[in-house]
Amino acid sequence: MPSILACRTCDHVGMSITLDVSRSTAASLVRVGGRFMTGDQLATAARAQLIPTTGLYFRGRIGAVGEVPSPVATSLLGIFPHWLVERIWAETAAFPAAAAVSAYAGACTSWGAEALSGLERADQVVEVAEKVIDRAESTALPLFAGWRAAHRPAAGPGRAGYALMLLRELRGGLHFAALRAAGLDIPIAVIGDPRPAGCRGCGKRTGGRKKSSSCSAGPAPYRTSSDAGTRLRRPPASRSPAAWPSSPKPSSPSWQS
Repeated sequence: MPSILACRTCDHVGMSITLDVSRSTAASLVRVGGRFMTGDQLATAARAQLIPTTGLYFRGRIGAVGEVPSPVATSLLGIFPHWLVERIWAETAAFPAAAAVSAYAGACTSWGAEALSGLERADQVVEVAEKVIDRAESTALPLFAGWRAAHRPAAGPGRAGYALMLLRELRGGLHFAALRAAGLDIPIAVIGDPRPAGCRGCGKRTGGRKKSSSCSAGPAPYRTSSDAGTRLRRPPASRSPAAWPSSPKPSSPSWQS
């Protein structure tokens, strides 16, 4: 009996430490690790590829696992409704996964080189982060595994930004796995997010309401329903979804040449 109680105590302590680590790393991994997704660098990379920023976000992030159909992309992203991903896949069908990954990773690296230029010992940050990344068990974490296997940028602030993105994918995959292990569907978890209304990240991410300044999980041009019974719904038929943003067009992107 004492040994059983000791094991239970160890489990409780281990869980407490895990939760503490998750909470203490939220700001750096979730917010900073995804800040480039709403930055000028991603928009610039999208213009160079002749696609909208939203299209590059979806295609680029998913491209790490290769060319996959929209149902697979929807499953990997988790928080976006299937009809939204289907539309983006239809409107960016000619954009190759390899080109999307290169542009997306380039935007992340460019953001890191600029935003983290004042970071002291950036290479040390990369060294510590990549120890976690390279030693992490990636079973059932396909998006993280795909990005971990992708080419990494040269050392410096750009690589630090890239490493934070990789850690964010690791944390996100583990978060989704934990939700499913607890028997909670991810769309329901999105709607029932217990964080304060000013930082209800996932609801802002997939909805049309204004996001808080601390939330950075990618474009959010569509609405969500506050009714958990209907989950995520399409915009009303009388109003078409937001059009792709217009932007200056260069002569031709490399993937079309």
